[in-house]
Amino acid sequence: MQTIGRLFMRIDLSVKGKKLEELASDVYNAVNSAIDEFSDDIPISNFGETVRVREGSVEIVAIIFVGLLKYKDISESLRALIKDVRDIVKCIREKIKKLKQLKHAQVQSSRITTGHLTQFNRIYRMVELGEISHEEAKEEAIRFFERAGASEEIINNISNEIKQFFQSIPVQHRPVKQKPRPAAPHRPYRRRRTYGPGIEIIRKPGETEATWTLLP
Repeated sequence: MQTIGRLFMRIDLSVKGKKLEELASDVYNAVNSAIDEFSDDIPISNFGETVRVREGSVEIVAIIFVGLLKYKDISESLRALIKDVRDIVKCIREKIKKLKQLKHAQVQSSRITTGHLTQFNRIYRMVELGEISHEEAKEEAIRFFERAGASEEIINNISNEIKQFFQSIPVQHRPVKQKPRPAAPHRPYRRRRTYGPGIEIIRKPGETEATWTLLP
């Protein structure tokens, strides 16, 4: 499965027990509501979701993923798809902020990423600029799937599709190489805040029922 959108939120609020269960359910429903609003606008229909809500200052992680992206369908619209997915995740964030339990809570931090889409956009850009060949791009993508734990069967099934995806990219002139940027100054290590027990809700692509798991 491939992650295409991810939201991290940390909220200044203390909830436990039954209220944490209610919050997890409300967050999960907010994720599904946002996906439904955008589902007609993007070339992906087989979504799955993961929601994690932890005690402490509430930590929320909402993840949208799919079984497999159909690369031949998005070869000309990858950047548009990334924008659409970001819009979905932004919609999720706004819906979560309006939940009854969180309406007056302070959001300490929030971050949005587009998972595998960002990875493939990077490789796409390298091909477009002539920095790597179509074959090298394919091999880079395959290594990415291997690191992600994809089975040999899955890799074999999508290998040709990924190759066609990268071959569809028009190559531009190789740009003049820029001088390397100076190294960033060293920053001291900061210990991450530890969160308490929580709840994880997962619905896999193609399934109708979600699985609830208690997190230690």
